[in-house]
Amino acid sequence: MLTQQINRAGFALEVTKDGQEAYEQWLTGRYAMILNDLHMPHMDGYQLTKAVRDWERANGAPRTPIVALTANAMGGEAERCLELGMDDFLIKPVTIPLLASKLRPWMPHLIFADVSETPEIPTEKTVERLSGVDSKTLLALCRGDATAVQEILEEFLATTKADLLEIQNGLVKKDESCVARQCHRIKGSSAMVGARDLSERATKLEAYAKTETAEWETIEKHVEGIQEGLKALDRSE
Repeated sequence: MLTQQINRAGFALEVTKDGQEAYEQWLTGRYAMILNDLHMPHMDGYQLTKAVRDWERANGAPRTPIVALTANAMGGEAERCLELGMDDFLIKPVTIPLLASKLRPWMPHLIFADVSETPEIPTEKTVERLSGVDSKTLLALCRGDATAVQEILEEFLATTKADLLEIQNGLVKKDESCVARQCHRIKGSSAMVGARDLSERATKLEAYAKTETAEWETIEKHVEGIQEGLKALDRSE
């Protein structure tokens, strides 16, 4: 979803699977900036920032702009990111105009087309399979492009199903961190497309799975709730 939004904001980008791969890609010198997901496996966004800043200092290299990206809106998070060496902060979900306003100042040498703050929103009937989704939120993310909305919705459904499979693996392995991590992913993507009920369910399970008193029977009930929430969204089920 973010890839489509960033492309429509006028940027070319490459996506890595984790922080370690992002660091190795950055070392090639081919990138003008880093859009930094704070919650990544192997090397999270904080560790990635430290690695980049340490390398720059050791090698006398120019500073690469790093913009943090997270679904966590807790107080103090933005300040922590800036203290650790990041340059700006975005809280998901984000709109295309917001992305443009945050990212473009770091590339003043480029010329971009105008991105309207008030996109033309087509009728909700042009978008299929939006049961349980705030269609206005989803359409606004794509500046009223119904085709892009449909593509994002399909990708959202596919990735959320994959995240649920990972949660099931976490249940089998009794791995609370796996459950919490995948819930964090579902929480963020659901909020972005306007699937508020599913996002709230994932938020509750993420928080519960991180507690020291979490019980697996209760976690399993929460997972069933997330499955029901996803099924309610997808009319093809």
